[in-house]
Amino acid sequence: LEEVHEKYPQYEVFDNPGITDTVAKGRLEDTDESFEGLIQDVHMLSLTDYVVCTYSSNVCCLVYEMMLFRIGDAGGKIHSLDIQWWFLDRFSMLFEPIVEDLSMNLKYGDELVVDTRFLEAVIKPSYSFNQTSVETQNIRTQEIHVIPLYKLRRIHKLFNFTIFDDIFP
Repeated sequence: LEEVHEKYPQYEVFDNPGITDTVAKGRLEDTDESFEGLIQDVHMLSLTDYVVCTYSSNVCCLVYEMMLFRIGDAGGKIHSLDIQWWFLDRFSMLFEPIVEDLSMNLKYGDELVVDTRFLEAVIKPSYSFNQTSVETQNIRTQEIHVIPLYKLRRIHKLFNFTIFDDIFP
């Protein structure tokens, strides 16, 4: 942390260097002080402009949830170093290609399903925690391919909650 303060004095860096001493003995000897430090760290991270963490960490997921509460859509304000798209209760995500690839029979407008169940997404041998590609199934052709993420754009699923139309006209 000293190096960050020295090299980047123009940035305001929030840190808690003493907290690592309170958890040095591992989870078996958590203290009230280490728990309070964790809460402080999560709170401070959720207030930052941008967070780099790992979604496989419950702490990172908690930071993301707190950012959602504070600013709404926080997807552009957080970056995961391991799995880019995992969420416990989401079973799949839709992507579309941003480039056509005839070798994979991939055309503009194709919808590609990515299975995001944790065990399927992380345990498969074709995946790694520094993920740059995902295994997709093309809805049009039913073919399965591993495609680099830079060739894909996420299709967000929108829901129409018509039940609220009478409440909020």
